[in-house]
Amino acid sequence: MGEAVMMFPKPRPVPTSHDGPLRWLVPSSSNPGESHMVELNAYGVNGRCSCNDFTCRHEPMLRSNPVLGGVDKTRCKHIRLVRQHFLDTLIKELAQGTLALLFVFGSWGRLNATPTDAFLDSLAWAESRNDNQALGDYSFGQPQARGAYQQHLGAWLDADSVRQAKGLPRASWIGGSLCPVISRGYALTYLETLERRIKALGLQPTPERLWLAWSMGFAGAKRIGFTAAKAPESKRKGLQRLLSKLGNLPATL
Repeated sequence: MGEAVMMFPKPRPVPTSHDGPLRWLVPSSSNPGESHMVELNAYGVNGRCSCNDFTCRHEPMLRSNPVLGGVDKTRCKHIRLVRQHFLDTLIKELAQGTLALLFVFGSWGRLNATPTDAFLDSLAWAESRNDNQALGDYSFGQPQARGAYQQHLGAWLDADSVRQAKGLPRASWIGGSLCPVISRGYALTYLETLERRIKALGLQPTPERLWLAWSMGFAGAKRIGFTAAKAPESKRKGLQRLLSKLGNLPATL
């Protein structure tokens, strides 16, 4: 008889907080490089996940009968994993003292709206009317711009390299650009990059300049001196949509 083979279970993926204590990214076990977004406070704290299992099997039940929420049969494995991870973290921090707990919660990210959030909302409206499934800028039959922010692969990769350097959650362009939470995180990272580049020229990152750099690319906006009057008509119309949505709020913090 041969020797018995020891079988060890695969290590569980480790959730990573996204932009607050209620939103987490869970690495996909079947598609390396992709992550699922879990929102713990959705559906009356039942939770929501971007994975196919939840959206195809659990979410239809919750939409038709919300009172079902709050049990394992209405939660995918990613929601259950994040809930357990969240509880373990909470217990650990409580054991170390309330002050430490407040410090950790405060450092997880912005929980309230800020002027930059207002600009992100306006940007999504200007680009796609907040259509998270929008596809555009077709070339050879393939969309080059994806999601509410109409993000291109080049800009996504620029943001991805920054997020990698900062140790932030990451996702692929195909998998993340149509997810409202993931695409928003990448849009914010790329906008912060554009802000730094504009400031390096001795200019203020006004809504007009940020929009031109976003929609035309930094080099394209720089060629026209970040002046909307010199931009193509479609970009000027997009700027009008953005400004009408943004109102009098500043674009950057």
